[in-house]
Amino acid sequence: EVKIYNTTDLHSHFTKQMKNEIKKIDRKNSILIDAGDTVDIQTVDDSQWSSGEKSLGYLDNIVGGNVVEKIKKPMEGLSPISKELVNAKYDAAVLGNHEFYLPPDALKDLIYNYKKNGLNILSANTFFNKEYINSSKDERISEPYVIKEVPNKSNAIKIAVVGVTTNTINEEEAFKDGKEKFSDDVYIQNNPNYKGKFYMTDMVDESIKVVKEVKEKENPDMIILVAHSGEKPKIPRHSGNRIQELAKKVPYVDLIIAGHTHEFIDQHEYTGPNGKKVVVTQSGRHSKGLGESIAKFKFKDNKWKLESIKSKNIKFKTDKNDSEDADFDTSKEENRKKVGFNTVSEEKFRKLVKDNKNVVLKFNILSDKKISFPKDSRVILEQEYFAEKENEYIYYLTTRDLDLAKKYTQLYSKK
Repeated sequence: EVKIYNTTDLHSHFTKQMKNEIKKIDRKNSILIDAGDTVDIQTVDDSQWSSGEKSLGYLDNIVGGNVVEKIKKPMEGLSPISKELVNAKYDAAVLGNHEFYLPPDALKDLIYNYKKNGLNILSANTFFNKEYINSSKDERISEPYVIKEVPNKSNAIKIAVVGVTTNTINEEEAFKDGKEKFSDDVYIQNNPNYKGKFYMTDMVDESIKVVKEVKEKENPDMIILVAHSGEKPKIPRHSGNRIQELAKKVPYVDLIIAGHTHEFIDQHEYTGPNGKKVVVTQSGRHSKGLGESIAKFKFKDNKWKLESIKSKNIKFKTDKNDSEDADFDTSKEENRKKVGFNTVSEEKFRKLVKDNKNVVLKFNILSDKKISFPKDSRVILEQEYFAEKENEYIYYLTTRDLDLAKKYTQLYSKK
C-alpha cells in the first residue's frame, strides 16, 4: 500500500501538531502534497517576510498605529511557510489563487526559490509570457507533473502527480481608483499587474491534455490530480470550483486532492470517463488537519493494479498557545509578547526613533470625506481607498515624527 498525505489552504499556518504528525509519516511508502494557498501574511513571520518589517508593538496614545523596524528587503528568498514545506520534504506543492496576490516578480522569484530548494511546484495550466522571461516561446512556470516511485519488494509503484490552479484569481479589485470594486475580470492575464507576464489556460482542458500525456509517456500505476479548486461551483458569481467537472471529464485519474473552499472532505466518489471510480478528498484549512489516502495495490501480470483507495482527515485540536494556530489567543499577555503585540509608550517610541533610523510609525486615518494632505516629506501616504459599505476613506501613513502624527490624527480623523 501507498499512503498519500495532503495539506491545503495553509495560509501561512504550520502548527506544532502538523509538524509532529508529519514527522510520524513513513516516507518510504508515502507521498506528501500541498494543494495551494500556502503563502499568505496571516502569521507574524510571514507578514514580516512580506513587508520586510518587524513589529515592535502598538503605540499607546490617540494616534495608535504599529511601530515597526525595517529589517530587510520585502519578500526576499523563501517565505517562512515555504521553508516549512521544504524542511518537511513535501514531494510537490500546487499554486493557489493566493500565491497570485504577490507581485508578479515576487511570485516568479518564489517559484525559482522553490525549485532551487528541491520542492516541485506544480500548476500545469499556468504559463509565463515569452517576453517576460526573455524566451522564444511561452513556457509553463514549471513541469506539469511529477513522478514518484515508491519502492516495493517487487517492482516500484509508479505514481504521477499532476497539479492545476483555479482560473478565477481576481475575484475582487480592492483598490481601483481609490475605491473598493468587484470585477468580473477574474483571469490572471487580465490583471494589470500580471498582463503580459503570466496567463492561465482552462484548468479542465489542461488537465485532460496533461493527464493523457502522462498516461502515454509514463504509464503510471496511479494518477493523482491535485487541483486548487473546490468541489461545488460558486453561486451566483464565478464558477472557480470545478472538482466535479474534473472528476467526470478527466480520464485515467484515480484520486483528486481538492482545495480553495477550506472544506473537510474525507471521501466523495464520482464516476469518471469510461466508468472509472474517482475519489475526491480535501483537508480543510489553516493547518487544522492532514489528509490521508491509503491506496492498495496488487501485483498482477507483471504490473501493479490499484485495487482500492480509502481517504480520511486527521483533524487537530485548537492550540490557543501556538502562534501558528489560527485561533491563537492574543488576550494572554505572554502570548502577545510571543508575536510582538506589545504596547509602546510615547516616551519609548521617541527613544526608538532616536536610536534607530529604521524605526517608523505606521498609522491609519479614517475620514468621511476625501483628504488632500499637505506636502510634507516627514509623512508618507502609502495607500488610500474608499470603502463603499462603510462610506469612509481609509488612509495609510508612515512617519517618524510623533507630533506630526498627532496633529494629522486630530485634524483629519473622523470624529
